[in-house]
Amino acid sequence: MLDLMNEKLREKGKPGNFKTLANAADALELEIGEHGMLLLLQNNYRVIDPSQDMVDIVNYPWDAIYTTNYDDAIEQVSSKLPKKINDWNNTDDPKQESTGTPVIHLHGYARKWDIKNFKSSCILGADSYLKLPNVGGWLERFRRDVDRAQFVVFVGFNAADFHINKIIYDISGLREKAFFINRPSANADPDIEADQKRLGTPLYKGRNGFAKDILDISELEQPKEPRLANFSSYEPAVPATTIPAVSDIENFFLFNDKVPEQLARDNLNEVSDFHLYRPVVGEVLNEIENGVNIFLINGYVCDGKSIFLNDLSLKLARTRRVYHLRHSYESFLDEVSSLLKFDPKLVLVIENCFDLHDDKLASLAKLFENEDRVLLLSSRSIATEAESTSLAVLEGITGFRKFNVPRLSDEEADKLVDLVAQFAGWRHFFSGNDRQRRNYIQKECEGSLPHFLLKLLNSEHVRNRYREELSKIPLDTIDKQAVIAALYIAHIGHDAPISFLSNALHTDFGAFLDSLNGKKNNQEFRLIRKRSGMVQTVPSIGATNILKSLFEDRDIVDAVVTVVQNLTENYARGDFEKHMFNQMMRYSILGSVVTSIEEVNRFFDHTSRLPNLRNMPLFWLQWHMAMSDQGNFSDAEKYLEQGFKAAEEYERRSNIVYKRIQLQDRQAKFLMNRAAKINRNSADLFRDFKTACELTTKILNQPTPKHYPFQTLELIAITFSNKGLELADGQREMLQKWIESLISKAKARLNKVPEGYQLSIAENALETAINITNLSRKT
Repeated sequence: MLDLMNEKLREKGKPGNFKTLANAADALELEIGEHGMLLLLQNNYRVIDPSQDMVDIVNYPWDAIYTTNYDDAIEQVSSKLPKKINDWNNTDDPKQESTGTPVIHLHGYARKWDIKNFKSSCILGADSYLKLPNVGGWLERFRRDVDRAQFVVFVGFNAADFHINKIIYDISGLREKAFFINRPSANADPDIEADQKRLGTPLYKGRNGFAKDILDISELEQPKEPRLANFSSYEPAVPATTIPAVSDIENFFLFNDKVPEQLARDNLNEVSDFHLYRPVVGEVLNEIENGVNIFLINGYVCDGKSIFLNDLSLKLARTRRVYHLRHSYESFLDEVSSLLKFDPKLVLVIENCFDLHDDKLASLAKLFENEDRVLLLSSRSIATEAESTSLAVLEGITGFRKFNVPRLSDEEADKLVDLVAQFAGWRHFFSGNDRQRRNYIQKECEGSLPHFLLKLLNSEHVRNRYREELSKIPLDTIDKQAVIAALYIAHIGHDAPISFLSNALHTDFGAFLDSLNGKKNNQEFRLIRKRSGMVQTVPSIGATNILKSLFEDRDIVDAVVTVVQNLTENYARGDFEKHMFNQMMRYSILGSVVTSIEEVNRFFDHTSRLPNLRNMPLFWLQWHMAMSDQGNFSDAEKYLEQGFKAAEEYERRSNIVYKRIQLQDRQAKFLMNRAAKINRNSADLFRDFKTACELTTKILNQPTPKHYPFQTLELIAITFSNKGLELADGQREMLQKWIESLISKAKARLNKVPEGYQLSIAENALETAINITNLSRKT
C-alpha cells in the first residue's frame, strides 16, 4: 500500500518517497481528495479469487473473526461455504447480537463505504487514529472476546497498530493461548519475534502451514464438552501416599498454599493430617441424597468455606462432573445452559455468589429447581445478610438450604491444636498444654476458626515469616503496586482472576508473577501466586495484616487509586469488575488498612477526579463517612448533600427511583455524631434530634429492615443521654417520648430483620438503647 501511495504521488508530480504509510496517505489525500482516496482503496483492495488456504482457515468454527483489512476476502470465502457470517463495519453498533460468525473490520470495510461514512470509518492516515473513539465499542468487544477465548490466532501481526497492541498487552493469560502466524523464515526479525514471545507463541509456517494445521484439527473427533470461559472443569487430585511435611502444613496455614494431593488424602481417609477436615461434609452429602440440591455455604471470612467446597467437590467428583466458576462474563447463563445440555446431573460450585447480579443468581437457581443436579454456593455471612433480596430469591426455590459453617467441636479443636503445634506456632501467641490450648480455642476464640486465625496470623512469628518472604525479592514501584493490589483484593475477601488484575493494572499479571519467581531463582513467591487462571494469596486475614504491617499507607493508596482509575475505563464489563469497583472505593475497606488521615484524604482527592465516581451517590457517601470520622463536619455535610444530589441526577438520567435508605441513615448518624462532638444551640440541637428520629422511623418501616437503623437508634439514645441537659425542659421531655416511641417501633420490627449477623447486631443495639433510655428516665 505504501508503494501504491508513493506511485500515485509521483504521478501527480510529487516526490513520492515516504517511508511511513500514514504520512503517504495524508499527502495523497491532499492531491486526489477524499472521494479519490475512497475509489483508490475500493478498486485496489479487493480479492478476486480467494486461495484455498483462506477457505480452509475461514471454514473453522471460530467464535469471532477480526480483521484490519478493508477487503471482502473473508466474506467471499464464506459465501462458498455452508457458513453464515455477520459482516460488520467499524461504524456499526457493537452491541448487536450475531446470528452467525461475526466478522468485524476494525479499520473499516470497503464494501460498506460511501462518501458519507468513509472519513469516519477508514483508519489510514495519521489523523484517522484520532477517530478511534468512534470504534471504541468494537475494541472493547475485541478485548472481551480475547478474554473469553480458548485460543487466539493472529495471522499477520502489525506492531504499528498501537490501539490494538494496548488491548493485547492488557489481557492476562494471553501467552498460554495466543499464536502468531508468520511467513516461513530462516532468519526471523528479532524485534518482531521478541514482541510476539511476550504475548504468545510465534510460528513460522505461513498461511499454508496454518491451513494444514486447521485441517488436521478439524479431522479430530470434536469434544462434546462445551468451550469454557466462565467455568473450569474440576479435576480431583490423586491422594498422596505419604503424610504431609511440616513445611507443607505451615505453608498452608500461613500462605494458603494448598497441596491438592494432601487435601485429597485427608478427604479420602477423613483425617486432619494436612488440613482441618470437617465431618459435617458428610451432612451435606446426606442432604443431597435426600433431595436437597441447592446449598448456600455460609460463614465468616477465613471460616474454611473454600476448603469445605473443595472437600465436597472431591467426594462428589467420584460420581459426577464438577465445575467451578472462575469468572462471570455476559455469557455466564449461556455457558451454564450448554453445560447442562452436556451433563444434566453435573455439580456447579460458585464462591462469593452474591457478587453475581440478582437476576443472574435467580435465573441460575431456577435451572436447578426440582432437577437431579447440584448447585453449591458460598458467601461470607455479612454479605449474605446484606443481600437479603438475593437471599429471599434463593429461599423461594425448592430444594434450597442455607448451611452455616458450624463452630468447632472439641474433637476438631484438638485436631487444630495438633496441626498448629507441628510448626511451633503456639508458643508465639499462647503458652500452655494441649488441654489449655483447646480451651483457648473454644472459649477465647469462641470455637471460631476465623477468631483463632486472627490470633495466629497476627502473631509476631507469622508477621516475621511474611516479612522474610517479602524481603527475598527486590520490588520496584510497579512490582510493589501489583503485589499490593493482589493482597488488597484478598483483604476484601476474594481471589481475583489473572485477567482482572491484568486489566486493572494494565500489565500482563501472569508474566509479572513469572518474573517474581525468576527473581527467587524459580522458587515460587508465596505471598501471591497463580493457580488455574486465578491469583491466590495468603489468607484474607493474613493479607490484611501484611498491608497494615509491611507496606506504607502511601503505597497502598497509590495501588488502590490505580486500580479504581483503570476499572473506571471498563466499569461495565462484568459482575466481578462491578463488584470490585464498588468495594475498592469503600472507605470502610480502605480505612481498615490505611490509618493516615493525609493518605485517606489523598485517596478521595484522586478518585474524586474520576467522572464515573462523581456521578455515584455511593462515592459521596464514602467521602462523607471519612470526613465525619475525622471530625470535619463541614465537609462531611457538604458531601452528604452531594450524595443526595447525585441520587436525583441518577433518577433524571435513568428514570428509575433511587433508594436513599443508606443516605438517610448516614444523615441521621451524622447529626448525632456532630451533636456529640461540637456545641450546638438548643434550637439546632433539638432539630437535629427530631430529624434523626424521623429518618430512623422511616427506615424501620421498610418491609425488611436491616441492622443499621437499630444501631442509629442506639446512637440517638446515647447522644440524648449525654447532651439532653443542653435542651430546654419542654424539648427534652418531647424527645424522651419520641425516643421511647422509636424503641417501641424497633421492638415491633425486630422480627422482620434477617436472622444471623444482622439480627444479632440489631438485638444488641436495641437492648443498649432500652437500657440507656430507662436510665435517662430515672435520672
